[in-house]
Amino acid sequence: MLRKPFVQEGIVGEIERLAKDYANDRNVMRLHFYKPDDVLSQVRDLGIERRIFSSDMAKIPTVDMFISDDQIDSVLVGGSHVESSQSRISAYFNEDHSASEKISFLKNEYGIGGLMPGIPGIWTVRKVMMGVVSS
Repeated sequence: MLRKPFVQEGIVGEIERLAKDYANDRNVMRLHFYKPDDVLSQVRDLGIERRIFSSDMAKIPTVDMFISDDQIDSVLVGGSHVESSQSRISAYFNEDHSASEKISFLKNEYGIGGLMPGIPGIWTVRKVMMGVVSS
């Protein structure tokens, strides 16, 4: 519907009228979450011709590990923020366990959600222990 210029022009005209009326009397809208001027700007942007970008990259390169060992160590040293977790984790890792047992222990200890930031210096990563390889 908005792809047709005459329809878009009509909608822009109505939103312009709403923005003008709203500026004069805020009671024309019951909820003030949407700002008519912002909506008008967004609807006008719909008329801008979009550019098409292309790339000769056939496949996105895979990344083996994006969390450094220092970051992992920092999270493990900090404990799981449960009482006595640091000593419990330290004691477990001082015992002889297989890699899969260590991973299972860490999943149970830390869970799959977590703090912000889960890893120091990174604000968008959860503390998900899947894929962490312990030695």
